[in-house]
Amino acid sequence: MRPHRPRSQRRRVDSAGRSAQRGNAGNSVVKLLIWESEVRAIVREAARWSKETGGDLFGLWTDTPTIYLATLAGPKAVREAAHFRLDVEYLRELSVLLSEDWGLRYFGDWHSHHSLGLESPSGGDQRRITNIAKRNNFDSMAEVIVTFDDSPGRGHAFPVRLHPWVYRSDRTEAVLQDAVMSVMPGVSPVREALMARGVLPEQNLNDWAEAPSTRVRIGEESEPPVLVTALQGTSSLLEGALADVVAVLERASGRPVEVHQTPFGQVLVAAVEDERSIAFAVDRSWPPQILEVDAIDRISGKASPLQVPIPPSLLKPDDVAELYRKASEMAEPTEERRDVDPGSA
Repeated sequence: MRPHRPRSQRRRVDSAGRSAQRGNAGNSVVKLLIWESEVRAIVREAARWSKETGGDLFGLWTDTPTIYLATLAGPKAVREAAHFRLDVEYLRELSVLLSEDWGLRYFGDWHSHHSLGLESPSGGDQRRITNIAKRNNFDSMAEVIVTFDDSPGRGHAFPVRLHPWVYRSDRTEAVLQDAVMSVMPGVSPVREALMARGVLPEQNLNDWAEAPSTRVRIGEESEPPVLVTALQGTSSLLEGALADVVAVLERASGRPVEVHQTPFGQVLVAAVEDERSIAFAVDRSWPPQILEVDAIDRISGKASPLQVPIPPSLLKPDDVAELYRKASEMAEPTEERRDVDPGSA
């Protein structure tokens, strides 16, 4: 560990002793957004090792590129005192899952520089990112380098610094640009959904909270980051989550689900039988939540609210299936309705 040094004294050189190549692209500075959960997940994992470690970054590259998930390295990752290599096979599996389920793109990676003390990507890092950008036709990628402050007497409470970088690629060379990173409060919606579904147990998705926010530093900042309230890109994630809800309801009902757009969100109508359906009013917010559940009589056209226990969100498929089952039981036809011949109504 090394004492924290002012920017003028810190090294921005690669492992061969050269200054890290940087482009100014018109002196523009790229702004990145990241959730507090992802920053603290990086800090926790990096601080666990006395050698270099890392993981992958996934997000949406919109007007303001946003990192939704910072993962741990796969089981075949190589960690050494001055070298880290990702588990490429595991990365491919994660990329497919996060792309298909959430529309997230592979952003790049994060990794620590324990022995090198470099706050910029090494020459090897730059070559690797160039190759990835070329293979995937990415014109932009991000990388976060992690370094450590050594504060004697503070034990394991020393700050951990995240240095954001962005590459702009012309498919032949990736040029580094200045980047700034803003941190949004709370849990990334993707991490929240993955935790709710109980998937990727090897990622220890709940452990991010073990890293106190007081340890986090972005770049050369002397204090933990001030959290911003801007929320980017959750509309596409909400669409993906609602598509999953529709799929669960269709499996439970055995029939197509009607989707009606409303000013407050959506109404999902799932059949119970030919004469009866259940309508779920879903708010346009994250995480997706039920506002009301109604039983619909298809013959009379009447709807009546059901006092059914509503889960806190619709992120767990089992909760959605159970909600449909309970609502179906409560929507049993009355004795009067049982005596009506549907064919003569």
